[in-house]
Amino acid sequence: MGTNNYLHLNIKLAFHQKNSFEKRLKFRRDFIIYRKKKTKKIKIDGLSYYTQAEVRKAIAENGYINNSVGYYLKCKFATPKILPFVDTIYVSINAPDSITIHVKEKKRAGCLQYNGKYVYFDKNGYALESHEKKYDNVPLVTGLKYNELQMQKKIDVKDEKVFSYLLELTTAISKYHLPIDQIHIKDDGNALLISGNITVDLYDKNDIDIKIPELKGMLKKVKGKSGTIDMRY
Repeated sequence: MGTNNYLHLNIKLAFHQKNSFEKRLKFRRDFIIYRKKKTKKIKIDGLSYYTQAEVRKAIAENGYINNSVGYYLKCKFATPKILPFVDTIYVSINAPDSITIHVKEKKRAGCLQYNGKYVYFDKNGYALESHEKKYDNVPLVTGLKYNELQMQKKIDVKDEKVFSYLLELTTAISKYHLPIDQIHIKDDGNALLISGNITVDLYDKNDIDIKIPELKGMLKKVKGKSGTIDMRY
């Protein structure tokens, strides 16, 4: 290696070492500042069903640390279980005293009316929440036969595949913004969709990805009318 190249390499290495040292120094300085600061401002985004107040209350009651770095690290290594239909939360630091909590909610497969309330269940059939209010985008499920219903436990039904079927329907209905008020499970396990005075007979579990998009146009044409749409292919 020539003298000039050797000198250039040493200068370059010294520059990087200096930069690296300055970055480490800045990191330590910033860490001390962030570590001592209490969080004054919390933003929450990503909500579909839960309210800001519900999430804030749940966070405060489930291991919240009033420090941006502390809470960021806590959530990074283990997502706190704050609410039944919250899948994960991710914390980003905006400033020493400001954070944003990004919430990802789990999909509600449907709800049942039970003892005067709406019981919401997940894709595995666990009854996770009970409310007096009904969420607009979660269809009411009727006709589902179960032996008993206990909160935080799996709904005891004969065919557990019904829950994945309901989730498939609910997801498709939400995706295409269909005005479906109710999903009725027939004795043969297939579904009727109720939209106002219109009943949609899906006939079987096949071709849901085709039937639901087609149904969107059909419902527009029969808006304000009554009758049955037979989707037997």
